[in-house]
Amino acid sequence: MYRSPVPFLGLPELDPEAAQAILLPVPYEATTSYGKGTAKGPQALLEASAYVEIYDEVRDREPALHPDSPTEISRYWTAPAVEFTDPHEPAMAEIQRRAAEWVKPGQFLLSIGGEHSITGPLIAAHVPHYPELHVLQIDAHCDLRNSYEGSRYSHASAMARVVEQVDNRLTQVGIRSICAEDRQAIRERRLHTFFAHSLQSKPPHQWIQEVIATLGPQVYLTVDVDGLDPAVVPATGTPEPGGLGWWETLELIRALGQQRQIVGADVVELSVTGEQETDRRSAFTVAKLTYQILAAALG
Repeated sequence: MYRSPVPFLGLPELDPEAAQAILLPVPYEATTSYGKGTAKGPQALLEASAYVEIYDEVRDREPALHPDSPTEISRYWTAPAVEFTDPHEPAMAEIQRRAAEWVKPGQFLLSIGGEHSITGPLIAAHVPHYPELHVLQIDAHCDLRNSYEGSRYSHASAMARVVEQVDNRLTQVGIRSICAEDRQAIRERRLHTFFAHSLQSKPPHQWIQEVIATLGPQVYLTVDVDGLDPAVVPATGTPEPGGLGWWETLELIRALGQQRQIVGADVVELSVTGEQETDRRSAFTVAKLTYQILAAALG
């Protein structure tokens, strides 16, 4: 149904046992309610990643290269995409099963979506290994509805399924579109929610430290790309104005990697619709963002 993934960054890869990070494409789309195309996001991201320069001018090195190889061999391994026969609960079970194959000590899993509903089962694969796991969510939306359009596994309910597993150990950043049910859940769960409008009056280094102070030692990072401003990533299902900028997003992710242990991550909601220029620009940006997450997590 889906093409085999191309290697992330276009680099030669060793076998998965030798990799320090696994990239798992999860092209799941069943509940998107406005823009469509997230099922094509993983393939577009991987194809665009071949054009991302692997030299990082901030770190002054090439984080992608395997330290034990004398040639340009990747530290990462790109897994075959998860395939689905049925949506909703069966799909969630399959995502959790596939993710659990790769979550282990010394190996980092970064999953590429797909709609945001995939985060619940990905968290479920991590919690047995990290029982005090905290979750950092970069997003325009809270996604805390108990169900939406008849489904508990809707993209709009993604974080409701997460807090069932981690209680109030959820921090949300960049939120700028909520409903009354979201607001009630924030108050009842006593979640740490940083609304986008509240960040505008503070320098990034200040609010970033406030965000990190809410997190425990081990953190799972979920990035819905609509958390960034649509001027940065226009190809997403619900492009809300007023989002995070590129540099402050990277500053947050770098600080997170320096001050906490990032134990897993996902990048979701890249939407490919056939508008060639928008799709290409967004896929490249999100591929570069994915590389930055890996560099922050692995050092």
